Amino acid sequence: NKSLIYAYYGKKDDLFDRVVERAFESMHAAVPFAADDIAGYATAHFDYLTTHPDLLRIDAWRRLARPDATQPEQDAYTEQVAGFAGVQSAYGVDGQFRPADVIIIVIAIASAWVHAPDGLRPHATQDLTRQRQLVAGAITVLTKSQQRPRTTS
Repeated sequence: NKSLIYAYYGKKDDLFDRVVERAFESMHAAVPFAADDIAGYATAHFDYLTTHPDLLRIDAWRRLARPDATQPEQDAYTEQVAGFAGVQSAYGVDGQFRPADVIIIVIAIASAWVHAPDGLRPHATQDLTRQRQLVAGAITVLTKSQQRPRTTS
């Protein structure tokens, strides 16, 4: 009942914060970041978002109510940025791409269909398998186009 919820969580805001934290913890646990497999990360992210549309609602609600990310969410992305920084030298001109910028672009591509404007949806592919292939293909093209040849010494 309602009184038990308040006894367990305290204020309504605390309950909301916990729901947000759990949603993002679940996503970050289910979508492991592998800096050496950006396409795999993007498709896993796509898969998670298409099977957990509630995350998008929770995130939109969180952004309206509290524009700052929770500490667990910040920590998860800090870990991803650090992981990508280790392979950054394989891409582009030195310093051209900041790890966080690359991750933002990858997430944007992975979430393109779930964030697409409603008026555009009827004109786009509705097949999830095809959408997933397009996500993987776009990330593969981007990463291959930016990879620098390995030098051997």
